Amino acid sequence: MKKINLLIVISSMVLMAVESNSYKELANECKNRGDYQCYLNYTQKQLDYDLKKYSENSVEVAIDYTEIGIAYNSQGKYQKAFDYFYKKGSFKNC
Repeated sequence: MKKINLLIVISSMVLMAVESNSYKELANECKNRGDYQCYLNYTQKQLDYDLKKYSENSVEVAIDYTEIGIAYNSQGKYQKAFDYFYKKGSFKNC
């Protein structure tokens, strides 16, 4: 029974890692195509994922805020971009 539980835990961890990497990869594909709305959508999904997995003050979340700021900046939405860049800058450990 312990072996089955361990297998389930390991499988769940692998699926979470795949999900996280998939959002990042899809976001980068969108960014490379110049589709910044698509890039923004997947980066926001990555942020949601990272907020569940890490603390609000984690480096991972700070990176997500920066990426969202880049997406908004690329769309000419400078105030929104600034807001996300500012969120990243307010972290103590980043």
